[in-house]
Amino acid sequence: MMILMAMWTRESCDFPDEDRRLAAVCRVSQRLWKSRIGPVIREFLIAEDGVLKSKKLREQATYVERQCKAQSDRKTAEKPDKALKDNEPPPSTDATAEDAVDKSPDHPSQVTKLPISSDTNVSDAEASPVDFTKEVFDRGVAFLSKYGTPEKKARSLIGMWRKDAGDSETFNALRDANREGVTEPVSWITARLKQKPEQPSTADLVAQAMEANRERI
Repeated sequence: MMILMAMWTRESCDFPDEDRRLAAVCRVSQRLWKSRIGPVIREFLIAEDGVLKSKKLREQATYVERQCKAQSDRKTAEKPDKALKDNEPPPSTDATAEDAVDKSPDHPSQVTKLPISSDTNVSDAEASPVDFTKEVFDRGVAFLSKYGTPEKKARSLIGMWRKDAGDSETFNALRDANREGVTEPVSWITARLKQKPEQPSTADLVAQAMEANRERI
């Protein structure tokens, strides 16, 4: 399953036929892979041109791509011809001097980008005035792209992780994968989130954010 997930994240839907990388994906030693696991797993895969392939997985990938394209074409056809750009409310005439200062070039907005770094905590992220879900997607896609995952598949994976484990756990898993230098982040994060850790309540997150702010002060 770990090898199939690693294949799924690659645009070519295959995986290099290298014992070292295959053992790393399966989280076993190369010795164990070569002696016991590899010979069994290879019976279900096709070795060709230096990569391993799965006929069934490729059929599924083709089906999913076809369904996604059909859905995209259907949504495009359903869009109205006239854009709703006239629906934006006019600017308020009661804008204060403080608002003007906030929007000036010398005083940029407080909305900042939140990198997935080793010293970033989810409590700090959720306490910041940012769109946390957007940050999870943007930073997660950027991180997964570094390891060969196409943007479309990266967004699909992050959406699945968020649905199963929530924004906080997804963000923490991405952060920890980056911190530990994981070279196959998709399979690593998927396995971690399957552990289903207990989700903190909103009150707990608020308390964590308040405590972090007190420590900084």
